[in-house]
Amino acid sequence: MRRQAGALALIAALTMAASAQATDFKVGISEPVNTVLAMWMADAAGAYAAQGLKVEIINMSGGSRGAQELAAGRIDVMHVGLSSVVRLNRGGANLRLIGSLSNVIRFTFFSGPNVRSAADLKGGAVGVSTFGSEMPALSSVGCCAAAGSSPRSKNESAVTTPAARQ
Repeated sequence: MRRQAGALALIAALTMAASAQATDFKVGISEPVNTVLAMWMADAAGAYAAQGLKVEIINMSGGSRGAQELAAGRIDVMHVGLSSVVRLNRGGANLRLIGSLSNVIRFTFFSGPNVRSAADLKGGAVGVSTFGSEMPALSSVGCCAAAGSSPRSKNESAVTTPAARQ
């Protein structure tokens, strides 16, 4: 009798779980980059579905735009740099940090063959993907300090992705 009751309870639980509607959950990413690999892996492994979530991972073509979409309530969570959150919160938004996929800021600078050190950038231009993101701040502080100039003397040029230009 006990065994039959257990089997019936299991069947009932499985039936209820199968009939339960998955909760839609929109996740914004700034770009399809390695730092969001864990999100895709969890999706591919069925981890979200196992928790009753139907996750849609959306490329926002930039963290600044994604943070704005989050603040407007059009997505549920955003993988974004801290500077976008700080800027929006200073303007009245109420965004919160709930986790981090990294404990360091990972940026790589690429240059032409005649730039061999940060000092070679003095008086030059550094392109950034999006104004308002971490990149302008990091290039201002890091490159300019290493080159012996002040951030205000540097000329920034925005270089955007094709999707951001549309």
